[in-house]
Amino acid sequence: QGVIIGMSNRSVPGLNNVPCFSPALIATKDDIDRITEAVDVALTRVFG
Repeated sequence: QGVIIGMSNRSVPGLNNVPCFSPALIATKDDIDRITEAVDVALTRVFG
């Protein structure tokens, strides 16, 4: 999808289960839309 999202390691020990979104401060609405669409596609692929 062309988007990289990091995972936190400060949540439940052994489970990096918190996605970290940190787009640049100069991100446009189109940039944010691309990120949210990519996350939606990925979650749909995993969870149906």
